Order: sequence, then structure tokens, then C-alpha cells
Amino acid sequence: MAYDIPLILGITATAVAFVSYAPYLWQTFQGSIRPHIFSWFLWGILTLIGFAAQVYGEGGMSAATWTLGASGLISFFIAGLALYKGGKRDISKSDWYIFFAVLSAIPLWVITESPFWSVILITVIDAAAFVPTFRKGWQKPFDDALYVFILSALKYVIALFALSNYTVVTVLFPASLVVTNGIMIGILLIRRKMVAMPRAPEMGE
Repeated sequence: MAYDIPLILGITATAVAFVSYAPYLWQTFQGSIRPHIFSWFLWGILTLIGFAAQVYGEGGMSAATWTLGASGLISFFIAGLALYKGGKRDISKSDWYIFFAVLSAIPLWVITESPFWSVILITVIDAAAFVPTFRKGWQKPFDDALYVFILSALKYVIALFALSNYTVVTVLFPASLVVTNGIMIGILLIRRKMVAMPRAPEMGE
């Protein structure tokens, strides 16, 4: 029996996305973690653009693209839930600058007819969108879930192997997500060794 390896890997990567985000959404709803609204909103936009670039950049509507599509939609949901749970308190003035700078750069993708330059643009913009979360992770390393970034890096590694056509257009963006998630993992691991975990309030406090 012949197995469609890219299809199996694409489905696996998409499953990892849902498995990693389900507890993350629940912890966000409970308030035990506080995702950064701006980063997740921007990731939603950029990941869906990356999804479109793969579809139209000779990658086709393959199983590997499902990972980007699913991740983009879930990112919007996380941003909305974080806003609902009072995530505005984690926004700094520099975050606003980054947010508007990223939003202003997104129209460049609309007027860029080449999938190649579109992917270059969203890769750079996505890295900038990570900055507020990097900052928050450094300042409050226990406010976010380490496992979601580990699983995010893993799903994009799997998605890369699931690609049926390897070009700069199809590879660059998911590869950059492996790197940026890896940086976030490093920040949280380093800072958690340097900073004591906040003590949970006792009954009556």
C-alpha cells in the first residue's frame, strides 16, 4: 500500500495546531495566562496571507497549507479572547508603534503582485509582530504558556516536510515561524530560571 507522506504530515501538523491551541484557549479564558492581543491579531492576518501565498505560489491547496489556514483562524480567536479577558493592560506605548507599523506595511502585500515579494514582506512583518510578545515574555515569563510555542515550532517543522513543492515562496514563511517560535522558547526558558514564579494568592488574601 502506497502512503501519501506529505498528506499524512500535513494532517499531523494541523492536528498539532489544534492540540496545542485547545488548552491555550482554555487557560486564556480562565485567566491563568495572558496572550498579547496585538501579536495574536497580527499573526492571524499574516498567517492567512502566508496561507494565500502558498496556495497561489505553486504550493497548491495541499495538506501543508491547512496548518497555516487553521493557525490563522485560531490566532484571531485567541486575540479576541485575550481582549475579552482584559488583555489591554499588557499593551505598552512601544507596542502601539509596532502595531501600527505592521498594519501600515500590510497594504504593501495587497499591491505586490509577486508571491515572492509577498512572502518576503510578511516574513519581515511577522518577525516585527513577535516583538510585543518577546517583550512581554522577557518581563513576565510566567504569563504565557511555553508549550504552545514548542508545539507551534513543531507543527511548522512538520508542515515544511509536508510541502509538495519546495520554493522560496512555500518554504520561507513557515521556516521563519520555526525560528521566531524558537526564540520565544529560549526567552521563556532563560527568564524562568532568572525570575521566581509569582506566588498564587491564598484564600482570604
